Amino acid sequence: MTRWLLPLLLLAACDDQGSVHTTPSGAGVETAPRPPAPPSNAPRPDETETPPTTIVHDGPDDLEDIADHSEEHAGKCAPVDPDLKPMQVLRFKFTSKVKNREGVDKLSVLRPGQRVYAHLTMRNRSGYDRCLHLTFRVNGKQRTALTLGIGKSWSWRTWAFNTVRDDERGFLELEVKDDQGKLVLRERLAIVPDPGR
Repeated sequence: MTRWLLPLLLLAACDDQGSVHTTPSGAGVETAPRPPAPPSNAPRPDETETPPTTIVHDGPDDLEDIADHSEEHAGKCAPVDPDLKPMQVLRFKFTSKVKNREGVDKLSVLRPGQRVYAHLTMRNRSGYDRCLHLTFRVNGKQRTALTLGIGKSWSWRTWAFNTVRDDERGFLELEVKDDQGKLVLRERLAIVPDPGR
């Protein structure tokens, strides 16, 4: 009888799926299946990088819609906390188009009637989902205001656009503040007529 019992105990103890394990007393114990062990070189959970997420967002050109438009994203903002770790701007550029989540070029001037994208790559290691408040102004007058959510990530790509009117000259300004009211970025781009026209 002992010759039969020993091989059965060894076989049950080698079950890696976690379905039924036999104790030395011979009683069956049901357990949930165990997940496979991570490879030894796998990063710890707090070191994993969130895949870059893209939010495509175009703000309203109509000032009457601005307040309502920003409200729909307010839930992504972190609570006000003076000790909250700030977000970092990893990259920024004005670009004429976004393709495969990246700006295709870097604009040095803007033409009347042209659409311009503000493309940002942010790092958010604060432990909270955050948000950025973007305001586009043309010659100092507010044109578009919107809020973009920024998830917890080492590298979070997002963008918004504004279209300059055909008769506008001067400059376009972008101001970006975080959900704590801190200025993150302020950039300008000249609006210059096409010399060929």
